[in-house]
Amino acid sequence: MYAMLKNLIKSLNYKSLSAQEVYNKLKEKNIQYIDDSFWTWAGIAELVGNQGAEALRIALTDGGMGWAVHQLGGKGINLSKDDVQNALYYLHGIGVPGMSLLALAVKRNISILDKHQISTSIEEIESVLLDLKLEDLINQKIDQARDRFNNYLININSWNGDVNTEPQL
Repeated sequence: MYAMLKNLIKSLNYKSLSAQEVYNKLKEKNIQYIDDSFWTWAGIAELVGNQGAEALRIALTDGGMGWAVHQLGGKGINLSKDDVQNALYYLHGIGVPGMSLLALAVKRNISILDKHQISTSIEEIESVLLDLKLEDLINQKIDQARDRFNNYLININSWNGDVNTEPQL
């Protein structure tokens, strides 16, 4: 998980951010999560309990949506569709228990940490930032050494053999 967290931090403009700012960016819920699978009564009852599922069945039947009751008992329904989401929030508004939980189970904003199922702390982010700072310093030193060596190769290839003008590495 440390390597994954490190890669997520690298994907940010982390060099100009504090550990707290990195943490806040990673926790920001700006990625839309959508579960577009077909839900049946079994999944609904598992999430909202028997009371919630039964209250939904009654609300659907009373609302003239018997077809939905049957569909939930068969192939299921994609609960992430906008019209279904609106119906779930309406049902929540009229007191059907668990409907906002059901709506959010299939469509909500999540953070990049949620997406990758990573849990972290400010202390761990500080540690990663120190590692990244060291990596950056090492890469900078390698680049400087590479430049110095390349310049040496250019100079040695054009050197005339005079010991007084011999290029130094």
